[in-house]
Amino acid sequence: MIAIALVFVYPVIRTILMSFFTIDNVVSKMSEWSFVGVSNYTQLLGTPLFRQTWVTFAKIWVFGGLVIMCIAMLFAVILTSGVRGKSFWRAAIYLPNIISAVALANMWIHYAYNANWGLFRNIFAAIGWDSMAQFQWTSPDHLFLAMMVAYCFGAVGYYMLIYIAEIEKIPQDIFEAAKIDGSSGVHSFFHITLPLFKGVFKTTLTLWTTGTLGFYIWSQMFSSNRDASAQIMTPMYYMIRTTFGDMASAYTETNAGLGAAICVMVMLAAGVAFAIISRIFKGDEITF
Repeated sequence: MIAIALVFVYPVIRTILMSFFTIDNVVSKMSEWSFVGVSNYTQLLGTPLFRQTWVTFAKIWVFGGLVIMCIAMLFAVILTSGVRGKSFWRAAIYLPNIISAVALANMWIHYAYNANWGLFRNIFAAIGWDSMAQFQWTSPDHLFLAMMVAYCFGAVGYYMLIYIAEIEKIPQDIFEAAKIDGSSGVHSFFHITLPLFKGVFKTTLTLWTTGTLGFYIWSQMFSSNRDASAQIMTPMYYMIRTTFGDMASAYTETNAGLGAAICVMVMLAAGVAFAIISRIFKGDEITF
């Protein structure tokens, strides 16, 4: 209980308290704080860039979630259907998860997306698809797409393993009985596998929401183009810049109190999201 109070309860209370003050530095003494009431919240709500970060969050959550969950489910079904070499494919697909996100992002930015000798350029040029070979992935107009392709590549394996574990828990007798009764693989998937996945869907949706709210590293790595970094800025990324400052000071001011207010908003958003998820999957326990 003491450990929980020190590493969780106290920081949460202090963050909420800080959100009502203007603070020059996150380590400033309380005597140096300047009380401003709810001005930090009104300032944030009145800032177009901060509102845009929530739009970016929604796009990542919806589009990224659909792509990742669908591909992860597809791979999970294939790898539990008796395909040869499934241990190798499991490891290969999960491999990006054990690589540092910084290293993975650098690989995509400086190798896969390179406009002169990158992987995509060479592949599309080899098959004669010149328009895609000349496609500028890291240009301001396409930066969000490039970031999401790279992020989805790294995240699929994690959710795939969760789905594989859940599929393997389903008794094979059910599928064998369905097959004897004339059920096809597709029919069994929609009428047996998916209905039994309600609990794991709640788990993955909770994990995905938590991960998206904390989305920061990929935005940081892909924001080298200052003209385009606003379109990939998430609330957490905005909070980091506001709290600790950075070279792009034209975007945000350094104010730890303002950063604390963003944290409070993120916590509230998480609470609302989890309440909605629990309401949708009422009666199901989250399992890991």
